[in-house]
Amino acid sequence: MGFFDRLSNGWSLAWQSVKIVWGNKKLMVFPVVSAVFLILVLGSFAGGLYGVGLFEFFFEEEGELTASQQTLSYVLLFAFYFISYFIIIFFNVGLIHCANYALNGADFSVGTGLSFSFSRIGAIATWALVSATVGVILRMIEQRSQRVMRFVVSLLGMAWSILTFFVVPVIAYEKLGPFASIKRSGSLFRRTWGERVGARFAFGLIGFLLTLLIAVPVGFLLGLVHPIAGIVAGFICLLIISVLTATAQTVFKAAAYQYAIGRPAESFPTENLQHAFAPR
Repeated sequence: MGFFDRLSNGWSLAWQSVKIVWGNKKLMVFPVVSAVFLILVLGSFAGGLYGVGLFEFFFEEEGELTASQQTLSYVLLFAFYFISYFIIIFFNVGLIHCANYALNGADFSVGTGLSFSFSRIGAIATWALVSATVGVILRMIEQRSQRVMRFVVSLLGMAWSILTFFVVPVIAYEKLGPFASIKRSGSLFRRTWGERVGARFAFGLIGFLLTLLIAVPVGFLLGLVHPIAGIVAGFICLLIISVLTATAQTVFKAAAYQYAIGRPAESFPTENLQHAFAPR
């Protein structure tokens, strides 16, 4: 199967993911609640950092620190990363579990996903620990040289995101350690990289088209009534579109993973997933 065929295949899978989310809107509860918790965590840490005089170091990258302050800053950074990653992974595991129900036309509730996440709390905490450690290491590398290391860190971050693309479903359903999970995730990604590229482009395009066709007209029309009403309505539309596409990306990941382990989803065209996992 050629590269452009894989891109087209990725587009089909992405669009199908969006339709599944739109038909099961309660899936969008997970990223919304996750975002609320992350905002609360960010606000708490920002206030604490301001209180101990480290706000500029984290958010403005200004000022010099003493050795003790630098040590404290990395401890706090690790804590922030760990809590943030834990929240993200916890709700993503629940979302993927519920997505599997939706993909096969089964009934589910938000509680179904939350209960499953609590059952995998140990694996979630372990992966949050690994992610936080990697995050702190990348931050330390970046601070060695602002110009050169930022580029290096961006490349390392990109490689890390590729290797760990399927980690969430792996830690959710497979009893593997962190390094085995990374290896497993990387293997699955190598087999589907063309579809992933196509889907990534498709999700971006879908978000852009929905913004152009819905958010802009709604904001413009209500703006004729009152400017503030137009801004608020447009912003709300953008939020809904962002949540929709973000949720759909997780559904795409769940469907691809289920087919990889031999349990193709009923709601996805089997021929598309067969192409995605065709032997190289």
